[in-house]
Amino acid sequence: WREMGMRIDVLSDADFMPEGEELKEKMSRHLPKKMLEKRGERKFEKNRKKNKKEDAKLLAEAKEDVRIFQMHRVRQREFLQKCLIDFKKRGYTWTISIDTDEYIAFNRPDKNGNEHAYTSAEAENRDPFGILDEDRLKSIADKRHELPIQFGGKGRTVADLIVSMGPSASPWSDEVCMSLPRLFFGSVESEKREIYSQYPPKFKTKPRSLDTMRYRTHATKGSFQHNLYGKAMIDVSRMSKSQFEYLTKPKSSIHWPVKYCKRARPFLVNDDKGYAGKRPPKITPIHVTLLRIHHYLGSWKSYNKRDDPRRTKKLYNEVGNVNDGTDDDIRPWLSSFVNEVGLEKAEELLEN
Repeated sequence: WREMGMRIDVLSDADFMPEGEELKEKMSRHLPKKMLEKRGERKFEKNRKKNKKEDAKLLAEAKEDVRIFQMHRVRQREFLQKCLIDFKKRGYTWTISIDTDEYIAFNRPDKNGNEHAYTSAEAENRDPFGILDEDRLKSIADKRHELPIQFGGKGRTVADLIVSMGPSASPWSDEVCMSLPRLFFGSVESEKREIYSQYPPKFKTKPRSLDTMRYRTHATKGSFQHNLYGKAMIDVSRMSKSQFEYLTKPKSSIHWPVKYCKRARPFLVNDDKGYAGKRPPKITPIHVTLLRIHHYLGSWKSYNKRDDPRRTKKLYNEVGNVNDGTDDDIRPWLSSFVNEVGLEKAEELLEN
């Protein structure tokens, strides 16, 4: 990939993580002690055997799960701050922070009208910049119909879209940070003929090794259920020093890293189930953005790779059965990629 001109920087904890007392302080700051204790106690009580030796082991495991979760939160914020500061120094503009199981795509209206339209959504914060202006939101909603049908290839990238619309057009000019809605794809297998549809002829790499080709069923577009919170796309060239400092504070998250993200997005939505059904979710309605993030659950083997106590087989089976529609908008990327670099090079780059 580097030979193709892509810059890839690999960072280790030593490059950005605090140490010693500073690390301990940040771990305790990001997650309140009482909440952590309850989290560990719940797991312990659920699995305890009433055997002194076995219960001591279970309690130690519960505490270790809490420590891993704390470290994950701190590592995520510290890493993001390091990256975005570096990108600003390089003179970058729009950047996006997404996981390796997530892919950016054009947010065209669903061909079957399978979208969740909220009946009650209001901005969480004041709107001093006119981002919630009805005419502005309508123009973005209308622009969704003009987005390229296929994603990927010359003239059909996010960068091409920004250039074609012009830097002074909404939403690029008036949103420093965009919280993009996610679309969750489960683990339901499609039929072989469906998987091979739009697959490049003579391409040797098996389609089942590529999640974007293998999995097509997804949650309801625009709904909080399964899709959960969005991910942020930020113009780092317009970020201030205080915004970079905000990145490592408890109120920051991978979903809304800086305060800019909360100017008009996310919205408080009251007619959809919140997190665990306890509170209204903060979410970007599907109709006010030109881009979205496709999030793939993938196979159990890939899902289970990360050292994360929240990732259980039970949860995988529960969320993996989602099937509220199918979407193939992102799939043409592979044919475009093969046309761009050639069949042999594409197979080499996508091997394993």
